[in-house]
Amino acid sequence: MGDKRAEREEEEKRCGLAAALWERLYPGDLAQFQDRIHAGNGETLWRNQFSCLLALGIAGAVQLVVSGTGLFAETFFLLALDAATLALHLAIRPFVREHGTAFLYLWTAFFLTADAVFETMVEPNETGMIFMVLLLALTASIHDAPIRVAMLALLSSVLYVLLSLFRIAQGAFRSDLVRLILVNVLTLNSSIHITSVYFAMLRRSDAASDSAAHDSLTRILNRRGGEERINRCLARGESGTFILLDVDRFKHINDTYGHGIGDQALQSVAAVLGGAFRTTDVVMRMGGDEFIVYAVGLENESAIRRKLEEIQQEVHEIVLSDRDGDVVSVSMGCIINRGSFASYDALYAAADRLLYRVKQEGKDGFSIRNPEEDKEPD
Repeated sequence: MGDKRAEREEEEKRCGLAAALWERLYPGDLAQFQDRIHAGNGETLWRNQFSCLLALGIAGAVQLVVSGTGLFAETFFLLALDAATLALHLAIRPFVREHGTAFLYLWTAFFLTADAVFETMVEPNETGMIFMVLLLALTASIHDAPIRVAMLALLSSVLYVLLSLFRIAQGAFRSDLVRLILVNVLTLNSSIHITSVYFAMLRRSDAASDSAAHDSLTRILNRRGGEERINRCLARGESGTFILLDVDRFKHINDTYGHGIGDQALQSVAAVLGGAFRTTDVVMRMGGDEFIVYAVGLENESAIRRKLEEIQQEVHEIVLSDRDGDVVSVSMGCIINRGSFASYDALYAAADRLLYRVKQEGKDGFSIRNPEEDKEPD
């Protein structure tokens, strides 16, 4: 029995190690950060092209001054090639931004292939040092799954070996082969390290942005985060329902039961709103006792009315005092937006007028307006 348990534990350990290794080679964060990875690789392509242009230009100038320096033709061949691809990049730069990773792979493979062909066919008696340097530097700069980066380095190395097999002297070929093995191992190791650091930075950035966009008390979106998301919805032309909600008698709650109970009431109202709407909807705390919801795609007035009634019922279950049975109530102004409002400020102003009317009529209620049905819409 003990042996079987030990075998299972050993098997689980091996599976855990295999999963950890695969995560290092193919991080699960790739899909989450895909857009930023493409944008980053697009900038990397620009930097790599400019850096190669600068380095090759300096090397070429040195070779012009110091006569007898080797690799003269190769340096100027690569310089011309890099200048041509950089000009092409500038011509199609908006398109490159959208597909940065694909273009970075394409340029890197093309540049390495061109250099491999030149070194083995034009200068077979020279060492492959420039190819090795380019292989290590260019592939290690790619932000992507290390296994894909390593595959690019390996395929480029195999191409170089096949081209040089019958063109380079045996001694030089063996030296190049040893260097290629070393470069490929270093490329994989560098890619794993760089990718880990890069994704850690992206995760910290997301965590900081998330913290800055959320209310510390209720953990729903704050004014800044909510306004940004609602404006993005409006910019995309997404219709929906805008709800402005105010907790009734909130000053009385704080004065009577204390700020601790007041904070708990706000947290409970936020929980009710969070449970009533989808994750695709915007639920935010405007500040103080004011909350806002933008329910994307919710346009049917009967459905909206049922939703507001459910919210009222659930809010009434938030008890402030067991002794006197005092409960929380809210007032709501609701605007159905089918394109009549192009900005957050316009929606807020319209909903605020409805909310004021509900407050004037006794609180603990709601008012719904559909501007499409008005004779004089805002």
